[in-house]
Amino acid sequence: MRFPRTFYREFDDHRAAYGDTEYDVQVMLAAFLPTLDKYLTGEADQARTIKMDMLTEIESRKTRAENAGDPNQTAFYFFDAHTPLGDRQRIKRGHMTSDHVFRRKLVIDENRAAQDISWADETKWLNRAATALRGHAPDTKLQDVLTEEGTPVKAPTPV
Repeated sequence: MRFPRTFYREFDDHRAAYGDTEYDVQVMLAAFLPTLDKYLTGEADQARTIKMDMLTEIESRKTRAENAGDPNQTAFYFFDAHTPLGDRQRIKRGHMTSDHVFRRKLVIDENRAAQDISWADETKWLNRAATALRGHAPDTKLQDVLTEEGTPVKAPTPV
């Protein structure tokens, strides 16, 4: 569903009013629901969860765009970018205190640790898959040579 430009301007204005202090993103989105209802005239009876999903997606797109950084200054992020502090808490980067910076660093460190674990697990799996497929025809599928548990598929016994 695509909304008129005025909707996005109103959302931007609403969102900009948050972030000077730490806030809960769900609270910010819920406060925008009456404005969303205004734009869903024929569909005002939609469930609250669907509306929140729509707003969450819009918020996620904005956050991804903001946190992509300034392409002209690769070492810095925009001060007005809303950044996660863990759970559902956010704040504008330029309004962060030392406590916020420390909490943001913890979020980044935890994400990195989780990514490293995922990378190691995926690498092990890919190595096992490559070994199992080695020597077979290029169109052989992994399930033809390896079970889901990681054991080799037994060749069928001749009749």
